[in-house]
Amino acid sequence: MTKTCAPSLDDLLALQNPAWLWDGDRSRIVWANRAAVDWFGCQSMFEVLDVVFSPDEPSVRELDRIAARLPRGEKVVTALSFSSAISRRAANFACHVHSLADGRTGLLVVMEGDEAVTGALDPQTGMAALMHLPSPLAVIYGSGAVMFENAALSKLFGEAPGGGLSALVNDDGFFDRFVTGAFKAGLVSGIETLETSLGERALQIVVQVLEQKSRIAGTTFLLTFEDITERRALEKSLLTVRQPASTREDARPQAADDKAAALSDIKQKIEEHTDRAAKKQARPDEAGADRVAEIKDDSPAQKAGEGDDDIDVPEIVSGTLNRLPQPIVVFNDSNGSGKILFANNVAVELFGARDWRELDEKTTLASALAALEGEDGSLSLFDLKDNVILLDVIVSTFPWKGGAVFQATLTPTTPEEEADRLLDDTLKKKPQEKDAEGRSAALNTERPAQVAASPAPEAGDSAETPEDDEARA
Repeated sequence: MTKTCAPSLDDLLALQNPAWLWDGDRSRIVWANRAAVDWFGCQSMFEVLDVVFSPDEPSVRELDRIAARLPRGEKVVTALSFSSAISRRAANFACHVHSLADGRTGLLVVMEGDEAVTGALDPQTGMAALMHLPSPLAVIYGSGAVMFENAALSKLFGEAPGGGLSALVNDDGFFDRFVTGAFKAGLVSGIETLETSLGERALQIVVQVLEQKSRIAGTTFLLTFEDITERRALEKSLLTVRQPASTREDARPQAADDKAAALSDIKQKIEEHTDRAAKKQARPDEAGADRVAEIKDDSPAQKAGEGDDDIDVPEIVSGTLNRLPQPIVVFNDSNGSGKILFANNVAVELFGARDWRELDEKTTLASALAALEGEDGSLSLFDLKDNVILLDVIVSTFPWKGGAVFQATLTPTTPEEEADRLLDDTLKKKPQEKDAEGRSAALNTERPAQVAASPAPEAGDSAETPEDDEARA
């Protein structure tokens, strides 16, 4: 014991060493500075006040013994360690007698020396922590020698083909990219697909310098590995799922492009088929000449004057048009009333028909299309359920077996859209006439000039009216 003056609590608040006021009767801390809060692993002084100490703990019994024998104005230094503290190592503490708030006697406990490094780990504890860390890591020399690898890394490369970590570190490509790169820059990271005990895995690798030397061989490096195989697969799957949504805005232009390409393909194939048929018919062999003539002369279709209209629609036409999203009708108007040669499924469903033949027989669509005389226009028709259908029609040519026919692309509209269209047409047909000066005659409000100006009556004179003339007469 030595004579000394106990420091004040205010002086101890900013001290880097842990210090606290001990209530021996209750085996509790009643005040602590910031360093003591950290030393006991707490977030605030209020948490330290709630720490419970066992009366049988050796350091608690030592404080009780000192409190019973230490005179006021003296201090005693003793080694203390507490199970509730972060560090279990014993440290030297100076104990002073100090009054408590209620007048009882307590002890002011202050850590002495350089041992105030709060929570400092000894090398053995630090090595154990690294060994049990779940993330794979290793420490190597720049020469390629492995100094340390934890259990997670040993498990990752333990049974991997090719020699594990040692072979990886001594691989020229890996060494140049990561080890040499870290020696120059201090830290290098990258992703590599490597053989592991679990097979090929995508690993995020970080290599950083631990202790820099003048030569790379004497420099130590820390290597950490993170398996990102599942994360990378998840990112790819999410991108794949989002792709259709990202192209929704382009859906309509893409559909139009697909339609144009499909129709072009149809036309080309039909033309090729027609050319081949024409050449074959132009040079029939003698054995088949009579048969061709017989077919041409005796065909029921020829006798009925129906041409090729009743022949089955080529697969290239029906298959392609049925895949298009817009109603398409192929028709001709050779007989003046119009006839549907084919309509895709969308057009058939629009009118509530079973197939395109019923659409031709039981609706007025064919005659209405023929009335357009090959021009674009609008139609108002009834479907098979007597519902009114308003249509915008775009007409173009389409190659057929007997020559060019018409193709109608139908777009259903609403009454409001039809009214707007009619209004626009009316305004276009009746433009306002302009006068010679470029102004609208309807808005010309200039008054005509007077032929002669009448003199104003003199003061005092009154203007005579027709009634005055009659009175004088």
